[in-house]
Amino acid sequence: MGILSLTSPQDLLEKCEKEMSSFSSVEFNDYQLFNVIFSLNHLYEWAYKDKNMDPQRAKIIAEHFFPFENISQCHCDTLKKIISNDVKTNPHQMAIRLLSNKQKHFTKKPNTPALKQTKVTTAVAGSMCAGGVNAYAGYSKFIYEIKLESDTVDLVDLINSLINDWRNI
Repeated sequence: MGILSLTSPQDLLEKCEKEMSSFSSVEFNDYQLFNVIFSLNHLYEWAYKDKNMDPQRAKIIAEHFFPFENISQCHCDTLKKIISNDVKTNPHQMAIRLLSNKQKHFTKKPNTPALKQTKVTTAVAGSMCAGGVNAYAGYSKFIYEIKLESDTVDLVDLINSLINDWRNI
């Protein structure tokens, strides 16, 4: 799939799915997560602004994935015209929006979820005594966590959950 083949919200969702299907926590994948976060953030706008989408479906998507705490934070007139005033926040899409905006502007905003990356040794075999230094083996995995209100959430789980939510809407 080339960049010119990304012409619809469905294409962008498939791009996110493909990137996450090849994601491995054993490898350092910051760039891959970065791309998916940006894509999921833009998927929201692509979907409700898509001229080929049924207006009622666009409204359902716009309200279901609403990424703001309230309508007054939303600065898009197109969006304000199609959603109801009592729309509820989608916390996962909001986390994606805040993370994307943090990266886009290169400054940490006060409401951006705290992001922590940890390298954890998950398997070890051998020892320093049995066979020397070369007998010691193991692997590590990277854990990406964000703080959402009072909960710590695995970012990869949040992304996969959001992709499934998009797939099922």
